[in-house]
Amino acid sequence: MIAKWEKTFAEAPLWAYSADDGRKHFQQLCAPCHVLGQDGNRVGPELTGAGRNGIRYFLENIVDPNAVIGTDFQMTTVETKGGDVVSGLTITETAGALTLRTTTEQIVVPKSDIVRRTTSESSLMPEGLLEALGERERLELLKYLLQN
Repeated sequence: MIAKWEKTFAEAPLWAYSADDGRKHFQQLCAPCHVLGQDGNRVGPELTGAGRNGIRYFLENIVDPNAVIGTDFQMTTVETKGGDVVSGLTITETAGALTLRTTTEQIVVPKSDIVRRTTSESSLMPEGLLEALGERERLELLKYLLQN
């Protein structure tokens, strides 16, 4: 799939595709977890400047998000004594508390309230993200990612 989409991107007349529409696709699909320029939320890796890594970098990470996961981006799930379950990225950890960043907020959980804590080997990023887009939208998104 990576090779197929890379070939499609390389053969497409990119002048015919709108980077403005690519930004809209980014805001809808990627911005809840990634920052690019002035858009987005810092849950996953910062994407500003990542375009220098080329199209394959984006395709590999989007198509197979579980292939390489940095330890800073492994999801931590805690269950509290009160029965709450909180999942997110570990932002800070002290002797007394764990701070997790979810897609919507930062939550501080006192360690004395934690009953169970696990770290996932899977990425927070869902598989099949590009499949939700048509070919034109994929090209616009990828063009936008590469330009920033």
